[in-house]
Amino acid sequence: MASQHFLSSICLFLLITLNSFPLEAFADKPSTKLYIVYLGERRHEDPDLVTASHHDLLSSLLGSMEEAVNSIVYSYRHGFSGFAAMLTESLADQIAELPEVISVKPSRSVPIHTTRSWEFLGLNYNQHQPTGLLRKSNFGDGVIIGVVDTGIWPESRSFDDHGHGPVPSRWKGICQTGELFSIHSCNRKIIGARWYAGGIDPSLLAGEYKSPRDSQGHGTHTASTAAGSFVRNVSFHGLGSGTARGGAPRARLAIYKACWVDVGCPDATVLKAIDDAIHDGVDILSLSLGGQLNPYYASIHAAAKGIPVVFAGGNDGPVPQTIANDLPWVITVAASSIDRSFPTALTFGDNQASGQSMFYGSKQDGSIELIDGGSCSAESINCTNVAGKIVLCDDGEPPARAVAADGYLHDVAKRLNEAKAAGVIVARPPLGLLSTCQVLCVNVDRGRRARILAYVTSSSSPVVRVSPASNIVGSQVMAPRVAAFSSRGPSVLFPELIKPDITAPGATILAAVRDSYEFLSGTSMACPHVSGVAALLKAVHPHWSPAAIKSALVTTAHTTTANGFPIEANGGVRKLADPFDFGGGQINPNRASDPGLIYDVDPKDYFKYFHCSDDALGSCDLVDHHLYHLNLPSISIPDLKTSVTVFRTVTNVGDTNSTYMAVVQSPPGVKVTVEPSLLQFNCTQKVHTFMVKFTSLQMVQGGFTFGSLTWVDGGKHSVRIPLAVRLYIVYLGERQHEDPDNVTASHHHMLSSLLRSEEEAANSIVYSYKHGFSGFAAMLTQSQAHRIAGIWPESRSFDDRGYGPVPSRWRGKCQVGEEFSIHNCNRKIVGARWYAEGIDRPWLMDGEYMSPRDSIGHGTHTASTAAGSFVGNASFHGLGAGTARGGAPRARLAIYKVCWRIAGCPDAAVLKAIDDAMDDGVDVLSLSISGLLSPYFASIHAVAKGITVVFSGGNDGPIPHSVHNDLPWVITVAASSVDRSFPTVITLGDNQTVVVRPHSSRAVLNMLLTKSLLQGQSLFYGSKDDGFKELAFSFSCAAVDLNSTDVAGKMVLCADITVPGGSVAAGQNLSFVVRNLRQLKAAGVIVAGYPLGVLAPCEDLICVLVDYDVGLQISNYAQREGSRFDSCIFVLPNTLRLFLKNRWCQQWQIRHGEGESSIHHRGKHSDVAEGGRFLVERAQFIVSRTGEAPGVGILAAANTSYQFMSGTSMSCPHVSGVAALLKALHPQWSPAAVKSALVTTAYTTNAYGFPIEAEGVPRKLADPFDFGGGHIDPNRAADPGLVYDVDPKDYFEYFHCTSISSKPCELVNHRLYHLNLPSISIPDLKNTPVTVWRSVTNVGDANSTYEAIVQSPPGVSMTVEPSLLRFNSSRTTHTFAVTFAPLHVVQGDFTFGSLTWCGGGKHTVRIPIAVRVIIQDFFSDVS
Repeated sequence: MASQHFLSSICLFLLITLNSFPLEAFADKPSTKLYIVYLGERRHEDPDLVTASHHDLLSSLLGSMEEAVNSIVYSYRHGFSGFAAMLTESLADQIAELPEVISVKPSRSVPIHTTRSWEFLGLNYNQHQPTGLLRKSNFGDGVIIGVVDTGIWPESRSFDDHGHGPVPSRWKGICQTGELFSIHSCNRKIIGARWYAGGIDPSLLAGEYKSPRDSQGHGTHTASTAAGSFVRNVSFHGLGSGTARGGAPRARLAIYKACWVDVGCPDATVLKAIDDAIHDGVDILSLSLGGQLNPYYASIHAAAKGIPVVFAGGNDGPVPQTIANDLPWVITVAASSIDRSFPTALTFGDNQASGQSMFYGSKQDGSIELIDGGSCSAESINCTNVAGKIVLCDDGEPPARAVAADGYLHDVAKRLNEAKAAGVIVARPPLGLLSTCQVLCVNVDRGRRARILAYVTSSSSPVVRVSPASNIVGSQVMAPRVAAFSSRGPSVLFPELIKPDITAPGATILAAVRDSYEFLSGTSMACPHVSGVAALLKAVHPHWSPAAIKSALVTTAHTTTANGFPIEANGGVRKLADPFDFGGGQINPNRASDPGLIYDVDPKDYFKYFHCSDDALGSCDLVDHHLYHLNLPSISIPDLKTSVTVFRTVTNVGDTNSTYMAVVQSPPGVKVTVEPSLLQFNCTQKVHTFMVKFTSLQMVQGGFTFGSLTWVDGGKHSVRIPLAVRLYIVYLGERQHEDPDNVTASHHHMLSSLLRSEEEAANSIVYSYKHGFSGFAAMLTQSQAHRIAGIWPESRSFDDRGYGPVPSRWRGKCQVGEEFSIHNCNRKIVGARWYAEGIDRPWLMDGEYMSPRDSIGHGTHTASTAAGSFVGNASFHGLGAGTARGGAPRARLAIYKVCWRIAGCPDAAVLKAIDDAMDDGVDVLSLSISGLLSPYFASIHAVAKGITVVFSGGNDGPIPHSVHNDLPWVITVAASSVDRSFPTVITLGDNQTVVVRPHSSRAVLNMLLTKSLLQGQSLFYGSKDDGFKELAFSFSCAAVDLNSTDVAGKMVLCADITVPGGSVAAGQNLSFVVRNLRQLKAAGVIVAGYPLGVLAPCEDLICVLVDYDVGLQISNYAQREGSRFDSCIFVLPNTLRLFLKNRWCQQWQIRHGEGESSIHHRGKHSDVAEGGRFLVERAQFIVSRTGEAPGVGILAAANTSYQFMSGTSMSCPHVSGVAALLKALHPQWSPAAVKSALVTTAYTTNAYGFPIEAEGVPRKLADPFDFGGGHIDPNRAADPGLVYDVDPKDYFEYFHCTSISSKPCELVNHRLYHLNLPSISIPDLKNTPVTVWRSVTNVGDANSTYEAIVQSPPGVSMTVEPSLLRFNSSRTTHTFAVTFAPLHVVQGDFTFGSLTWCGGGKHTVRIPIAVRVIIQDFFSDVS
């Protein structure tokens, strides 16, 4: 429920489950419950006759008219025919069999989902706008908006009817009285009100007003947002002050109270409210409600009657596939921010910072003690004296859903209030959620927290002074942004729709609540913004259909901010918004009033597709019932194999004589053609139909990519619709052959048609991982790759056959110990040491070897990845079969064991290992260890001695500010995937044919309908399982649910709704579930979730990961076939069979710990992303005290066998191996030159030309803070053309100017962006331009010319001087200036660009650019 403290929502259960529990209605017989019977169109014009037919139908079964009348709670008789009645399950089944009955379903409940916002949208009352929509519509006068919600507080000033004319004569509604609501509560503003409590257990309505009066505030807030009257001098304790009004301030309101605090919004009441609204004569229906259940019956009839229906899209973002109310005939609304923020000044001693808050108290006279509370868990607070203090908290790894993250803040505030703390400063990602707390609470970003924590830990008496929040309004605030809580597409039920349709202000909206005004957030607040604009459009264009109004809103929406920046979507990771975040874009009311062209839809077409969407709704008369053929102002093709053609029709509503030209932005990997591409309109030709053909350019199993089709008429009109296309390949569908050899042969044949060689195709599939290093495999280098971990020397990967003598310059030793003798070193493992001094002996007793021998397998794995010898026929139980080898297979290995199972990797040991390695004579240092601690002291010295140091970037992604080892002199590595996955086929039931609705066409399911085959991913390597197993269904697979159910011998379907913000925790969740199920002797588990790259073998338990599309199919099947419902577990007989034959397919994702650096955020990390030979999916394991996290990925040696592991620990040795090859080829290159070659030659697109994506929730296009320069390209790195070199002395100069050095700083300007790195990051660009200098050294052709190609970050002017560099034998180095200037005064986020030097086609030397335009120095970006 909405409140000042929380989002106005109750988290909607994911659609892969039973959306909510059945509403148990009050009845004499406990075996009865409320059912909704849908009969379709009315067969009588007289509503009384419709109701009589309902009585007759029910009495024919009950045998009593009196019992039939008493059983019916609501008769739906105006917009459609149906009724809600108290029925037994058997009676409901009998009714469902009647020929005139279309559907019988239980009634369920859905949840309910703020002065400045209308000015932000351009509807400014204070400015003269003679052509503006607000005045053209006379402020919506005469239009009636029906609001289905929690009721209304009629005494609020927002509902004053002063200046309103008489009630429209066409109004047929009533003012239903009740508790504290009389006939006088209605007026010329609130012209009607009804309330619905039938079928609800009276005990659940205790404390409620049995009337249209709003006890909760949600309905009052939404009604005043849509159509509230003008109220001046409104604020929330001085914040957000201004004039409050609705979007259509002269429109009339009809209130339908169908929602209750403890009940939610039962289907039956919502249906009746819509049915009454159709009868009463409303013009617009506004429903800020949760997930679409049965009300779609009513909404389609409302649309058919000419009533635009506007729904909230839900508050389960930023998780994908969570969009609610995803119906083609309604307007589904996302939520976005407005250009207002509430910065709150924090003063720490002599330093300042800024957070954001709703703190409205008086300025504190003095400073308050500040302490670090860590995660501020109940345990830590109970063990700490926080009374009278302000506590710094970190929400750690936030949950994926923003609503849950906001709940964390309020839980912490409640605990601190009980402990009598003065307040809290909490670090969190940019969620855009501000609210008041029980104590003073200020939000800061993670970068700011790192600096505050440094102050707390370094000061003997840290204090803070908090000033009241201030208002900042206007273009200096970056807006709009899609709110983190706003639910995202694609639609699970209808992937052929782009949903949401539009976004509107919904974050921190000030509107009426009872007699005051409060800030609320949610798509509930965005929905009435669109409803208000729809009312204005209806006033200007009374004959427009609902489809025309929707089209006008979608096609005129804008996709950039007022400053020209692309609209972004907030979340745990901020990203550029796409159509599944905001539909057509941000609503633009004034442009919507004159759209030029509209995409109209005859309501009969809605019914045709509606009847094809569910077998129970009647026969489908369409030959092709794909929803993308409906004339919507968007196109979504979820299953593009070769080509698809759709048609669209546009109607001219602009200038009579006009010509429009098509402008196409094709989705990546797709060719889009429009025919005709020119449309000419005149007085006789008002309508045109055109064809849009989508052709796949690549054969790849991809995610959705996006584009647009815009019709332009020379400047006045721009009619844009969004496009979404998902490429789909046949071999991910049902197997065409039972014989696995024939299946493999078909793969070879398919690929050979492209490669023109069957042999090459076969090799590519089996050895596909090797291509990342082709060209280097034959190189025999004498470089050493230094490993900071133990080793299993007997592994075949360390066989030294064919090797020459140990290099004479090697000065190391082979330190013996437990089960490690001098003979364990050889010509491959040239040296080994181990470090246990200073570690408590009990920490070394748990199965550890007191020697270089590896007891964990991590060191063996990373060493073999970097420099393992060739090993044929390596696999993990047949998976990933091929030849295992390292990146530099002839390099030598020097092993330094500093990491231990329990003790982790102590700083002292790491320092000593690096010190020894420098003396021993290594060439490359590879450190797959976590966290920037003391080793930076040693690493800078190693680099100064010419040793390339490679660090893993950490496994805390996709959370920003989480990159580790962010030092300018080292190479920091992110992790990415390769083109390999492990599909696992699932068969439901006894080869039944009914699995998904015919219209669905989901990409992963379209080829699987005939035999009910579904797909997941797993590392299951057992034999084919021909037996059926019982299927048990658990909502979350929590231990309390599993322990109360018999799951022995069964497959368990888990709906993992508690997806954390990071994928390491997701893997841990899976581990807990597997462990519990193993103890309960379950046969296996199917987990429905998002693509976090968590894939691991589960030993003797079958574990399969599926996406929510597939999870929904299994869930629906369970509901159809289930025999009982017991403590959230469905138990079904003989329903599941698994065909677990893994097959090869192509995918590409990038996932890893993310920049920017919290401490050195003027340097860019990560430097490169590495997929390499074995790396598959998300990297997420690092040796640390937190232990091991499961995942999918790299096949390499692990003691005596070969195992999959994942983590930036695995990507690090890939880069180390390539660095060793480069060192062999260019022995004179410095570490900076090696790093430069890797960064400047990396690629940012995959082999098919698609931009590289970053996995997470949600998935996004990768940027430099995800992958640095891009994905490593070893062959190009061998010949980079130019390098950005650095004298090690410069590293020391800058090092001494950081807070981690005690030596004096001798640099006048010690900003790290002046260091000659192969990247530039400007985190604080203000009005004054910033110029940085870079020098490049020619290492390519002696006589060469390079031209600068600049891609400026959005909102930034970027110039390079000189822009032409000429090299010859005497001129091998050039210095150039790069100047950055802001184009707008705005408090912005980082935007990205690049600078590329092109050398005539042979060389492209690209460095990434990151710039943040700011106004305030100490601003925290949590908006």
